[in-house]
Amino acid sequence: VALLVTDGDNVGFLMNELWKQKYFGNGQRGSFPMTWELSPALTRIAPPILEWYLSQGTPNDSFIAGPSGKGYILPQEFLVETVVVT
Repeated sequence: VALLVTDGDNVGFLMNELWKQKYFGNGQRGSFPMTWELSPALTRIAPPILEWYLSQGTPNDSFIAGPSGKGYILPQEFLVETVVVT
């Protein structure tokens, strides 16, 4: 049996809900093996939040990246300025 909390590709959930007592903040966390899905996008858009989760992990906490995260982009990071020469 593997216990995994998914929805890690939902950055809003990671930033606003996962840390609460119902999930990662639960007092039982760390008493059994558990895997938490975190979005790779946190490395660019919320590094302090990613660092917090990783620093709060216990030896029983594991972290994975969701399979859909690699296909996501942040359009504002990939805008190309168009220069018209006349």
